[in-house]
Amino acid sequence: MNVSLRLGLFYFTYFAGLGVMLPWFNIYFEQMGLSAFQIGILSAIVPAGKLLFSTLWTFRADREGGRRGLTVTVCVLSAMALLGFFPARTFAGFVLASVALAIVDAARLPLVEATTMDLARDGRVVYGRIRGWGSIGFIVSAMTIGWLLIDGPIRIVLYAAAVWAALNAVASTGLPRVPHEAGGARTTLRAALGRPGVALFLSGCLLMQASHGAYYAFFSIHMRRNGHASASIGTLWALGVLAEVLVMFFPRIVTARLAPSAMMTLCAVLAAARWGMLAWSAESAIVAPAQVLHAFTFAAFHIAAVSLTHQLFPADLRASGQALFAGLTYGLGTVAGTFVSGALFDRVGPWRTFAASSLIALAAAGMIFASDKFRRGTRRPSGFGASPEV
Repeated sequence: MNVSLRLGLFYFTYFAGLGVMLPWFNIYFEQMGLSAFQIGILSAIVPAGKLLFSTLWTFRADREGGRRGLTVTVCVLSAMALLGFFPARTFAGFVLASVALAIVDAARLPLVEATTMDLARDGRVVYGRIRGWGSIGFIVSAMTIGWLLIDGPIRIVLYAAAVWAALNAVASTGLPRVPHEAGGARTTLRAALGRPGVALFLSGCLLMQASHGAYYAFFSIHMRRNGHASASIGTLWALGVLAEVLVMFFPRIVTARLAPSAMMTLCAVLAAARWGMLAWSAESAIVAPAQVLHAFTFAAFHIAAVSLTHQLFPADLRASGQALFAGLTYGLGTVAGTFVSGALFDRVGPWRTFAASSLIALAAAGMIFASDKFRRGTRRPSGFGASPEV
């Protein structure tokens, strides 16, 4: 099996697992009697692990080598940690299971992202097309669970998540090695973070993800409360990821004319529009076009951000740089977004919650734009053509 297929299989199984957890775990928690605030806390625990633990795992890989071996370890441990959700029946039980998963799951994706970007830099793979298989896995999983839940028990989501995690652990054993695995880290993270505009760039990414908090935590619940059936909810999730897939497999359709920072700024503005649409209406005629904007608010933004992160951090800190980006963005950003949305959702209602998300996205756009200004005094790429093939 060639390197693209091996990487694609990892991304497919990893994001198929997310296709269970993101749309359906919170509905499972709701049916177990948890409040919106408790669901918000649970939604924040695993992302918090990305911030607290991902860099600890990945810095070891950068310093000592063995990125592939460590990836297999955390994938196996993640599959085992998911089993902790089966006996849980109370909020405390779900918290314990989530904490266990957060500790071991944190580095799964950053380790592989660093490897994939290294291979993209050498021209062996195209990042977007590899990452696109993850989006396909998400679609398949989210839609399948939606249809199974029409007549099936809600605990289907636990079994599906466990199966995908086990398959991901198997897929991790086929990941390729990269030459840097024999090296050791020499540059400090403090020095890398001290470069002009880097802190602002990461802060803008954090806010962008925070604006997604209400969407990831409460979109399914919001749709169900407004009369959408489970199959319809799964289809709406899949529509967003289908738009994402098109950009992942054909990234230059939207990225060819803009530098990464400019693309990220545009995507943040479009995110503000997307959350504004959800604040306006829950009708399919409004929600469906909003979901199509996922092509920009996640896919194009993610490609630009991962590419720029790869450039901003030196070769001996590539895994740590991706982990720091993921920890602050998909970790702290998700924690902040889900915690705030969990506190607001029942108090002020979904409409005002999504309106707040729109304002956060606008703040992210401003911060990313400012970070580009700070980097103008240093060497920076003029566009995606200066980056690894994404």
